[in-house]
Amino acid sequence: MFYFLIAFSLDQRVGNRFVPLTDFYFWPQTDAWEGMKEFLEGEEFINQDEAIFILNQITEVINLWQDKDLNHARNFNLIYKKFPLVSFLNSSQIGFEPTQNNLEG
Repeated sequence: MFYFLIAFSLDQRVGNRFVPLTDFYFWPQTDAWEGMKEFLEGEEFINQDEAIFILNQITEVINLWQDKDLNHARNFNLIYKKFPLVSFLNSSQIGFEPTQNNLEG
């Protein structure tokens, strides 16, 4: 069975490493956009322009994912080109295995 969830998180680059700043916000299970917005509003080191950019990227990814004409499994090259600053990982790369319990919230 396939589950079509998108997990959003925000990392900060420190040298050659990435440090996670947030947990994962799973869409559509939760309002990932609102969760990220609340996080960004509470962080003084992220300016308003950066916050708007991040939230716009989340909106665009969700909108693209909802596009019924796009076969996501075959068009990851298009997605990578459209969002060069976004990292896309599969569930095994983030240690998430979907179950009925964690899909229901």
